[in-house]
Amino acid sequence: MTKPIAFATDAEWPQLTPTDQMAAAALAELGAEVQPARWDLPNDWAQYRAVVIRSPWDYHVRPSEYSAWLDGLEAAGVEVWNPITIQRWNMHKGYLAELESKGVRIVPSLWLKQGQPIPYAQLQQRGWERAVLKPLVSADSYKTWIIDDQQAWDTHQLEILAEMDGVAQAFMPEVQTIGEHSFIFFDGEFSHCVLKTPKAGDFRTQVGYGATAHEVQPEPGWVAQAQQVLAVLDQRLAYARVDGILRDGSFYLMELELIEPHLFLECSPGSAQRFARALLACLEG
Repeated sequence: MTKPIAFATDAEWPQLTPTDQMAAAALAELGAEVQPARWDLPNDWAQYRAVVIRSPWDYHVRPSEYSAWLDGLEAAGVEVWNPITIQRWNMHKGYLAELESKGVRIVPSLWLKQGQPIPYAQLQQRGWERAVLKPLVSADSYKTWIIDDQQAWDTHQLEILAEMDGVAQAFMPEVQTIGEHSFIFFDGEFSHCVLKTPKAGDFRTQVGYGATAHEVQPEPGWVAQAQQVLAVLDQRLAYARVDGILRDGSFYLMELELIEPHLFLECSPGSAQRFARALLACLEG
């Protein structure tokens, strides 16, 4: 009998998120059983055919514990998707600097070192009227602020850099006027694109902050630009979400989500089935 597949989740979603329930149902249609499993509870992970990282959405506030869990899976020889090496790389947003060095167009960024605050004048010298400040281990807009004056900069920079590295990024007004595009790929193939629009007056594109999301049909050139980001990695990925903004037809990468992205299966008919087929292809090698 084939072993079940574990969808790793957290305390908030012990029975899977609605979108992951769609994925589990699609896998069941193909003869694969999915079991939800909280990442932070003791478990015999070797009992599973593979562990698929889906909604451990508290990992960023417990990064040491999460890393230790990944270490345990690796030591036990458990198959994990996306691969553990890519997860470790993707946990720290310094990956954006590496991608930029390889030719990927990212949102203009200023990298900050833990315990080494820099003066507000450095933002002003770059001509940024507003900036977005965040920790380099973060998800769901955790400790993410709009900076438009020195007081906000001094306060929030010190809070972040007391704990870890950070990054300040030029605020891209397209986030509010157009929205952020999420290009979703399964096993390297484009599946669908979702446009996330913040609620009025906000800049955060997560549904939990009142944003909306709906499927859009992107221009082929936009998809190609998003796919080029993945091509730089040269790594097989069961799933990937490439988030960014479009300015005059050029794509600017904001985040490359390879750990536990919301895949917006509910926005695109047939996407759950595409994900299921792609995942099984990865498991079968």
